[in-house]
Amino acid sequence: MSKTRGPQAVLFDMDGTLIDSEPFWAEGELAVFGELGVTIDPELAKTTAGMTTEAVTDFWYQRQPWEGVSPGEVGERVIRYVGEKIKAEGKPIPGTHATLEFFRQQRLPIGLATNSPGWLIPLVLERLEITQYFQTLVSVDDVEFGKPNPAIYRLAASRLGVPPEKCLVFEDSATGLRAGHEASMKTIGIIPETEWELEKFKIADLKITNLEEFDKSLWEQILTLFPT
Repeated sequence: MSKTRGPQAVLFDMDGTLIDSEPFWAEGELAVFGELGVTIDPELAKTTAGMTTEAVTDFWYQRQPWEGVSPGEVGERVIRYVGEKIKAEGKPIPGTHATLEFFRQQRLPIGLATNSPGWLIPLVLERLEITQYFQTLVSVDDVEFGKPNPAIYRLAASRLGVPPEKCLVFEDSATGLRAGHEASMKTIGIIPETEWELEKFKIADLKITNLEEFDKSLWEQILTLFPT
């Protein structure tokens, strides 16, 4: 492992970064909240991307309160819905396996840091057949505050024994990019090109539209982020 130029560890978000599960979360929220009479506004829903399930549930409860079931139970229903969809239909984001294999070949430790609950992690890793790539797994269950708080990323770095400033983060949400940035890490945003200039994504050190764009040229750009 390089002690000079380049990152000393690589950390990945999970939903929307490694697995194409964001549609499952959207479907789950529509189904579960819809049963409670909550109308999900698509534009407002965009602002919840990358939030913890607890935060998303509170977001809608504050705007359209319901009765008869606690926000915590509502959140659990959404998570269970997503878990079933992952087991049945989960697919990797294109380029996931090749990117993980590249970093393994570089002998860099790899960590997972997600706002999802811990029990979803093995479902995803087993479904995608990528368990073997990760040396540490950190979920929202492991910290007091989820992203955008940097605690998840700081804990992942600590478990790998790598200083935060020597870590590279892959993220698909503004919430996650902010967490990585505030943890003093370098970040790569996986973002549709039409959204690259949005203010919320300018925090990313580098941007790509998907992991299939990871190549030697991008690696050279990454190396310049860690000069010494």
